Amino acid sequence: MGWIEVVTRLSTWMDRDFHPEKIYKWNNTFTYDCDLPECSPSDYTKQVLVTNKYGRVEIDTFVADEEEGCYFIQNRGYDAVLAWMPLPEPYKKGE
Repeated sequence: MGWIEVVTRLSTWMDRDFHPEKIYKWNNTFTYDCDLPECSPSDYTKQVLVTNKYGRVEIDTFVADEEEGCYFIQNRGYDAVLAWMPLPEPYKKGE
């Protein structure tokens, strides 16, 4: 799987009412309008690789919580992450 571009747009009342899990937590004005990391119901965080606007590739933690909204912890700011991808599977001997 390759990089998934992160796209944001201004939130509408429909986003706030029907898709609160895609609202950017730190500023309810923006909504993520792209595929986001899937979090399990029991754990609303997921570690992923991100490329940020500073040209770095790093591991970040994505949070998706209906009450709190969603965001990348280490790269705060609705425009800080340009793209994300799942972490690769751990190495297994013999591969």
